[in-house]
Amino acid sequence: MLLCRWHIRFTALRAKKLRASDINGFSDPLVSFVGPNLLQEFCSKVKHQTLNPVWNTYQELPTLVLSSFPLQRVDKEYLLVRVLDNDSDEDALGYGVIPLGHAVASFRKGSTEVAHFKVKLSYHGLPAGTLEGGMKLTWERNVIKRRGYATEFVGRTTGIRDSFKKKMFIRSSPK
Repeated sequence: MLLCRWHIRFTALRAKKLRASDINGFSDPLVSFVGPNLLQEFCSKVKHQTLNPVWNTYQELPTLVLSSFPLQRVDKEYLLVRVLDNDSDEDALGYGVIPLGHAVASFRKGSTEVAHFKVKLSYHGLPAGTLEGGMKLTWERNVIKRRGYATEFVGRTTGIRDSFKKKMFIRSSPK
C-alpha cells in the first residue's frame, strides 16, 4: 500500500556547550526525536567524547517520518528533542522543543528552502546547551506493509492502555 507522509530531513545539526556526564569531562551525545506526531522514536548516531558535536546529515541523522496530517496541523506541531549520553545508560544531557512552523513556511515557499532553528536545551530547569541546524519538510510516498503497521500500532496502544491502567490502579488502591 502506498501512502504519502510528511518527512523531515536535516540539512545540518550541531549541539554546543552540552553538559559533561563522563568522568573525563566529556559526553558521548546522541539526539533522540520523540513526540505524538512521529511514527516512532528516531535517533542520531553517537558522537564520542565531545561537548560540541556536529552530525553528518547523510550518514548520522535519520529522516523523520510524521503521521499523516494536513499541512495546517503540521504547522502547529513540534518535535521533542532529547540529547542523551550514550555510555551512561543514556543519561539525559538536555531537552528541547523544535516547532515545525518554520519548516512549513519554507515548504510553502519552495522545495529548496531550508528552515533554520536554534533551540535552548535545559536539564532540570537549568541551561544545558543549544541545538541548532536546518531542516526541510517534504511530502513523499512510503511503502507501508499494512500488517506490520497495524501490529506496531496495536502494540503501542496496548502498551499505553496498560500503563494507564497501572497508574489508575495505583491511585485508586486503598492505603
